[in-house]
Amino acid sequence: MPNQVCVICGEYKRSRKVSFFSIPKQDTRLKNKSDRELVERRIAAWMAVIGSNINKYYGAPSVCSLHFHSGKPAYMFSVDDVDWVPSKNLTNTDQHDEQDHDFDSDLSHAHPSCEDSLGVDDSTVHEIIVNSSSLSDNSTLHDNVLHGTFQSNDITMDDTSLDSNFEHNDTSTAKFLFEIQNLVNFLKKNGITNPEEQTLREIKTHFETFHSTIQTESDKVLHSQTQVSPKVINLGRNSVDEQLQAMMVELTNLKETIFSLRELVKKEKLIDRLTDNDRMTKFYTGLKSWKLFEIIYQLILPGIHDSSSFTKQSLPTKEQFLLVLMRLRLNLCEQDLAYRFHISQKSVSSYLRKWIDVMYIRLSRNFMIWPTKEALLKSTPTFFKKKFPGCVSIIDCFEIQLERFKNLLARSSTFSFYKGKNTVKFLISVTPSGSISYISQGYGGRCSDVHITLDRKNVAVVDDENFLDKLQKGDVVLAGRGFLIESEVKKRGASLRTPAFLGKRPRLTRHEVVYSRKVSNVRIHVERVIGKLRQTFRILRDRVPVQLISRDEDNISHFDKIAFVCCCLSNANPSVVPIR
Repeated sequence: MPNQVCVICGEYKRSRKVSFFSIPKQDTRLKNKSDRELVERRIAAWMAVIGSNINKYYGAPSVCSLHFHSGKPAYMFSVDDVDWVPSKNLTNTDQHDEQDHDFDSDLSHAHPSCEDSLGVDDSTVHEIIVNSSSLSDNSTLHDNVLHGTFQSNDITMDDTSLDSNFEHNDTSTAKFLFEIQNLVNFLKKNGITNPEEQTLREIKTHFETFHSTIQTESDKVLHSQTQVSPKVINLGRNSVDEQLQAMMVELTNLKETIFSLRELVKKEKLIDRLTDNDRMTKFYTGLKSWKLFEIIYQLILPGIHDSSSFTKQSLPTKEQFLLVLMRLRLNLCEQDLAYRFHISQKSVSSYLRKWIDVMYIRLSRNFMIWPTKEALLKSTPTFFKKKFPGCVSIIDCFEIQLERFKNLLARSSTFSFYKGKNTVKFLISVTPSGSISYISQGYGGRCSDVHITLDRKNVAVVDDENFLDKLQKGDVVLAGRGFLIESEVKKRGASLRTPAFLGKRPRLTRHEVVYSRKVSNVRIHVERVIGKLRQTFRILRDRVPVQLISRDEDNISHFDKIAFVCCCLSNANPSVVPIR
């Protein structure tokens, strides 16, 4: 890093005791506006003293202690202090060679001191620089002011080197202060007298008066040059008005376009996006294709028209059907569906109740049918015919988690020791081809498989038969070890096939092991059907609210109808059991 150098006298940091001080600069930590303005004033005053010497010497720009009366600059807020700016020994010492020194000494003997004749000392220079730093940036200096103030027989202002800097009206404050200081130094050096005995303060006052006069005349000339004829003004105004009108029309068109696009986005319904889109249809409804969606909708629609002939509809029937399927498929809450279809939550609840009741009746006639023997012969896979000819049904039970009742008796009756939580339990029957042929009402998780199967009141549809009454002579039923209903099945001329029991024996026989494996390999299909059912319709695997368990006048709860409808819709999709 280069050594510090004084930009006024060119003094370098040498062995003698001379201190160096950095040039003031703006401090970003100052928050007060007046403090920042004071710093700017001080910077301008320092730059007026330094002038163009800021980059004249090689080194870090500084000001040495030789230019301050106290040997160091004053505090920033001590504006009245003589050392607020450098005001001592301002003559450039690097030009004081021997010849110049002799010339100056001769002049000093021949003429009175300029500083003495003008009444100028270092404090006066300081005062003039500080007070002048607040002048306008457009302050100007005319050479006539100087000609009228200073006179000499040997030198005139036109012969000096200060020619062009005083002839421009756009001189900045810093440049003006710099020229004033150079002028004072120049006059001191050449011993020019002041015959009118004017002080620099009087010169400053005279300059300000002359500047205001020049400014007034300049404004008059500028005003006369900028006057334009009324016709030209009117032509320009008309052109601007036309452009403004065109821009307003374009802005209106853009606003209308944006509004129409927003309305189009709002009007684009989900049902329109699902049309002929099998992938979206399967995701939102659980049905394999849009064509199947249309078939089931047309099947249910007559019942909807009959039940809603005297009610006001706020949503088209096809969107109502989509709303119900989304509730079963994704288990969306009613408020979510209300936001999606732009209706009230009360309307959503009403649609769900109405459509589930109609689907519960109309789908049972087409998608929940006990198969006849002729239909079984055509649809039963080959491996079923070889291992278990005459098989009509594969039964099992599945449980769905239920919210806990506040009533302790209801809570204990629904607690499942197998699941370790409160559940609702269903009996399901699956044909060899993989379609659901029967589903019971919901029971508490505490009930056993035997109790649910033997209950004669256990009918999924009103006026329907329970599971045992559907069996005929020669039918074969496959079940797990927990279904101890062989005696009741035999009373109807059917047979029950379950895996072998170990009982008190140490091991099973070889024949029993082979037979148990055959039953288990076939009975696994009912678990696959249950898994697909719960995977397709999320409402059957999430926790069931207590409000859906309450029964109506037919002694069938709303959730029983939901489970029944889900089984019917599952039968409409392809089976998980291979046909071969």
